[in-house]
Amino acid sequence: MSDTLTMNDAEILDQIKSEVASNRVFLYLKGTPDMPRCGFSNQVVQILNITGAEYGSRDVLADPRIREVLSE
Repeated sequence: MSDTLTMNDAEILDQIKSEVASNRVFLYLKGTPDMPRCGFSNQVVQILNITGAEYGSRDVLADPRIREVLSE
C-alpha cells in the first residue's frame, strides 16, 4: 500500500481502484483490523475474522482525504 499523504486526489482514487481490484474484500475502516476505532469497523472485522475471510484494509483516519475521495 502506498502512503496517500504524498498523493493528489487523482492518485488516491487510482490507489483505491487498485486496492478494490486486487482484493475480493477490501475494508476502508476507522483504525486497523487489530485496533478498530469505531463500533461498525469493529463489528465488520469480527465478522470477517470469524468467517475466515481474507481481506485487505486501509485506515481512513490516517489521511482524511481518503474518505473525501471515497465519498465522491
